[in-house]
Amino acid sequence: TNIHSVASANISFVSGTTYTFSVYGKYETAQFVQLLFGSTAFGSTAYANFDLQNGTVQTVGAGVTARAVPAGNGWYRLIITAPATATAAAAVGIYGCTAGNSARAQSYLGAVANTRLLTDIQVETGVNANAYVPTL
Repeated sequence: TNIHSVASANISFVSGTTYTFSVYGKYETAQFVQLLFGSTAFGSTAYANFDLQNGTVQTVGAGVTARAVPAGNGWYRLIITAPATATAAAAVGIYGCTAGNSARAQSYLGAVANTRLLTDIQVETGVNANAYVPTL
């Protein structure tokens, strides 16, 4: 039992500025995934859950907007947007979750067979998820 996630290094966020966090995701054997902004800069409700199998938005935290945009071949661009509520360094994260209504950063018993495909993660200012720009 644990939290199953991947997180960025800390990013400097500015209070009152709106940020958009996106990732391309595809269902493989695990249906649900959660995107979240770090609580030090956005508070504890800046997250959204997505259903990768059906390409739908599920639970969305207060102050957040979320979209699942079809990208072809079973892929979806998962997008959350929220204003920073504090000027602080924080990570963004992608968390596995077990249901569309899972709590923020859910802890659960994992299984090696539960997999999701994720790629092209991007964080940017503004309300739009712009074209993915690879960086090294």
